[in-house]
Amino acid sequence: MKVQNLKQLVTAVLTFLFILSSDAQISNAPEKKAKVIKHEVLEFLNNGMVQYKGVPYTGESWAYFDKPRKIHEKFTWLNGSQHGPYSEYNEVGTIIAKDTWFQGKKHGGFDYRYGLGQRKAKGTFKNGRLDGQVWGWYYTGTPKYYGNYSSGVRNGKNITYFKDGDVEQIAYLVNGKPNGTIFSYYTDSILRSEIEFQNGVKNGYSYKFHRSGCPAEEAYYINGKLDSVKRVYGEIGCRLIAQSSLKNGKNEGRFLTFDFTGDTVMDCTYVGGDFDGLYKTWHGKYLETIGSYNLGEPIGYWYYNLSSGLKMRHGRYMDGKMFGKWYFYDVEGYLLLTNVYDEEGDIIKQKFYKRKRKCMIKYPHKNEHK
Repeated sequence: MKVQNLKQLVTAVLTFLFILSSDAQISNAPEKKAKVIKHEVLEFLNNGMVQYKGVPYTGESWAYFDKPRKIHEKFTWLNGSQHGPYSEYNEVGTIIAKDTWFQGKKHGGFDYRYGLGQRKAKGTFKNGRLDGQVWGWYYTGTPKYYGNYSSGVRNGKNITYFKDGDVEQIAYLVNGKPNGTIFSYYTDSILRSEIEFQNGVKNGYSYKFHRSGCPAEEAYYINGKLDSVKRVYGEIGCRLIAQSSLKNGKNEGRFLTFDFTGDTVMDCTYVGGDFDGLYKTWHGKYLETIGSYNLGEPIGYWYYNLSSGLKMRHGRYMDGKMFGKWYFYDVEGYLLLTNVYDEEGDIIKQKFYKRKRKCMIKYPHKNEHK
């Protein structure tokens, strides 16, 4: 009886040891690796899915460089859709792109590099669209841009940089459209412009500056159109060189321009965006042009002079066309010829003059005023 009990005890111990040994073999068995095939053997369907031997593929696919035979890209697939990590390598094996996919769309963080491994862009995708903060760099490593996205649309503060790292522009956007003040700069961080936007159009004050710091332009916009007084300044001495009044984007009222010394170059008036009223221009101290407009068409008597102050031509306009007798002079101020125009602006009589004698030539031909 004791011998039989001993045999039963030994049998139980051996059975227990066998079970332990079996469990150990199972737990130490290597895990089954994911299936890996060459990327070029996959079949790409029009709907964006991929197949392998007629079945939606699950596993990895690797693409290789021709020479040297090294991995170029690694893809991960689930039931025919790109799903999981993706990576791209350069020819020496450095990762130059890394992101994650979910059911055929980029989803999660990404890190993109230039060919030699320098950082290029970093951020996050959500359902295939940029979402959250995004950074970009130039090849040299200096920052290129910084932005905030929501479902692929820029929202919030966005900054662009010059190649030397200086800020080029700071903008605030709502649903991809400028909203608020946009600041732009020259390469040496000097303010270039300060413009107010609302819903993507200029609305409010607009200031532009020369590199020297002098103002270049002052204007005011309402719903994207110029309104109120606009002033333009030269860089030399920060002098005012043009001043105009605008309404609904069109010149309205007096318009003045000046040269760099402050002398008037043009003095005229606009109505509804057209010249209307007295029009005068100067070259230095000499009057160059004087006449009148009526809703954009020249009317009445006009004088045109050379920059030296000598006469160049003068005559009358009717309905925007040269009419009646016009006088033309050479560069020394001597009368050169006279033309007589009919109501259509055609020459019906012409005289040529020499300094001490004259002759008449009848020479009718078409002549359009420009």
